[in-house]
Amino acid sequence: MLVPYGLSPTWDLAEAALSWRQEPGREFVWFGSEEYPNLLAEIADPPPLLFVDGNLSTLLNPQIAIVGSRKASPYGLRNASDFARALGTAGLTVTSGLAIGVDAAAHRGALAADAGTVAVLGCGIDVMYPWSNRALAGEIVQRGGAIVSELPCGSPPRAGHFPRRNRLISGLARGVVVIEAAMTSGSISTANHALEQGREVFAVPGSIHSAQSEGCLELLKQGACLVRGPDDVLQELQGFQSVNSRTGPRKVGVERSPAALGRDEAAVLELCGWEPISVEAVVDVSGLTVGRVSSILSTLEVEGYVQSLAGGSYQRVRPIVSGQR
Repeated sequence: MLVPYGLSPTWDLAEAALSWRQEPGREFVWFGSEEYPNLLAEIADPPPLLFVDGNLSTLLNPQIAIVGSRKASPYGLRNASDFARALGTAGLTVTSGLAIGVDAAAHRGALAADAGTVAVLGCGIDVMYPWSNRALAGEIVQRGGAIVSELPCGSPPRAGHFPRRNRLISGLARGVVVIEAAMTSGSISTANHALEQGREVFAVPGSIHSAQSEGCLELLKQGACLVRGPDDVLQELQGFQSVNSRTGPRKVGVERSPAALGRDEAAVLELCGWEPISVEAVVDVSGLTVGRVSSILSTLEVEGYVQSLAGGSYQRVRPIVSGQR
């Protein structure tokens, strides 16, 4: 057999790929084929081959990428899920990297909306990383989404693979929403790829005191689009109506608005910001008893305003709805 350019074929990789493909729903997608995503084909260095497990048509749908910190706060995880759910309901496929933290929350939010979701791996498609998300990966495939990799079967999750993976996440999507990111992180890498590819970059603002918000704040400083909710994203993208106009009024938040809370409840809620605060600190500032503060915080947690953290602290997990104080 003649081998072009004097190169020896890597038969072991070919055999591993062919063995992987024998299972139903697994395919190779070659550059230039009808199944190859048009937007991805337009980037500077599109992969010649994609390994896809799941629904091929999902790759051809309009996509929005949602990325963020692996060490996300409850606020970040809630935002990732809420954004993904709403954008998926509006007709966008949610694309992310299957990492723990924001990525996983975004995939789950899309699944909760019965929307398509695409997970792009930084390892071979037959190598599950992180292992803790193996059940999530299975659910993505079972419910009409897709798992994608450009790396040969058996490729381990090496550090150098993830920056290249990030260019695929942004390359598949019309825009990238960054929810919590440190200054040097994979999420910022994805945003930079998006800028190079001419994609929209959206950043969700966070606390100036949080290291996980530094990346988003820097992106906003550099001109990224500030988004307070899914409708802000949809308004910047062509071809999509607002969440409200597509689905009718969409309740965001909890049963009672801050204006409907009792005086003590409202005072405690005002003291709970995006940074953790202890029960003792709330007692000191509010002047209420420990028992009263603990009772109010329990109620606010049940209603979805705050979340308890390790060590007895609490943190707000929902933004104030527009029109409320």
